[in-house]
Amino acid sequence: SMQGARENIGRIASIVKELSLLSKNEAEKLVPLNLNHMIRSYLGSAEFKSLKLRCINVIFDEALWPDIPAISGAELQLQRVVMNLFINACQAMPDGGRMTITTTVEHVAEDVLGYQLIREGDYVVARFRDSGVGIPRENFNRIFEPFFSTKAKSADAGSGLGLAIVHGVMRYHNGSIDVRSEPGKGTEFALYFPLISWDELDRR
Repeated sequence: SMQGARENIGRIASIVKELSLLSKNEAEKLVPLNLNHMIRSYLGSAEFKSLKLRCINVIFDEALWPDIPAISGAELQLQRVVMNLFINACQAMPDGGRMTITTTVEHVAEDVLGYQLIREGDYVVARFRDSGVGIPRENFNRIFEPFFSTKAKSADAGSGLGLAIVHGVMRYHNGSIDVRSEPGKGTEFALYFPLISWDELDRR
């Protein structure tokens, strides 16, 4: 049908756009950014309002660290990451649940092997926690692959690039990702952004 064709063209266009983001064609400059502002700006957006209408049984909580230090960030890319993690959490809770987003400042005393290696240092950490279906063990190592999805194909399934974008953007920001998940109990994505050192700011 014409409608179906239009939707496919729309979806292809959005995939192309996301792939270009993934390949860093949109090389945004990294500037000092406040992660709390990014999250609050998403929570006030039209996109978030429409997501809430689709996920009516999901409760959203936030606990953002006051006076959070700046990170070195690319605003459009980080907005995309926040949006994709909210969408991902909603899709993991088809019967409703709770999503909690927290930001903290943390010192990692020695290198830790989380989902990725998290090097010793100081970080702003954003955690996106849902009480959803969790990630099956056999899929755990594949969640950041482009087009890998365990979700049923539906209008809501998205391009299959959401987590691949998160992975690409975190690499662009020299950040690390940790993921904890228990099937049936939920999932937490923790994003580690290195703190900006002041001499780094002076060199700009």
